[in-house]
Parts: sequence; C-alpha cells; structure tokens
Amino acid sequence: MNKLEQKILKYFQAFPDLALSEIAEKVGMSNSALWKRLRKLECEGFIEGKANILNQDALGLKVTVIAEVKLTKNTTQALDEFEAAVKQHKKILSCYAMSGDSDYLLKIVDKDIKDYEEFL
Repeated sequence: MNKLEQKILKYFQAFPDLALSEIAEKVGMSNSALWKRLRKLECEGFIEGKANILNQDALGLKVTVIAEVKLTKNTTQALDEFEAAVKQHKKILSCYAMSGDSDYLLKIVDKDIKDYEEFL
C-alpha cells in the first residue's frame, strides 16, 4: 500500500459521512479514480466492509452487558456448538475467543436487566 492509499483509508475511516467526492478532493484525485482505488483496496482486503451504527437507546435496548463464558467442555464439538448457538441469538452483538480463565467474551444488548436475566 502506498502513501496515497494510506491517506485515502485515513479519510475513509475517520470521516465516514464524507461524500466520496469530498475525499477525492482532499486527496487530489478524481471521483472515478478514487472509486476505482477504493474497490482495489476492498478487493485486496484492506476494507472488510461498511457498517451503519444503530442507536441502541432509540431501539429500546437500554442495557449492554459484557459477559465472560467458560465452557464445561473444551472439545472441538463443544466449541462448534457454542459458536453456532451464539450466531442464532440476535441479542449477542459480538463474540470473541479468549485465552486465560474464560473461553469467550460476549457483548449482549437487551431492553433491561430483567430481560437480560431471562435471556440467560
């Protein structure tokens, strides 16, 4: 990756609301050249995707919980089953494998503590 591409990615990440035309102007490129360069960077794996961040309060999700999980079995089958179960729950936003005392770290959102406790 060259310096121009680093500059493009800096603007692309730091200012997600900027129009591509504004980024093109800031880095000194035409709109079409910038678009082609972004597609290239995406194909090369430098850009994994784009996301909109939702307002959890507006959605009625008032509680965010970070939970550590320790499995009773550490077999490949148990890990696969746990990961498959996590994918089925819309309340679980993120799941990270851990080293140390816990096996996984989950980020969970819910309406309130009562609903979270029922989820458990």
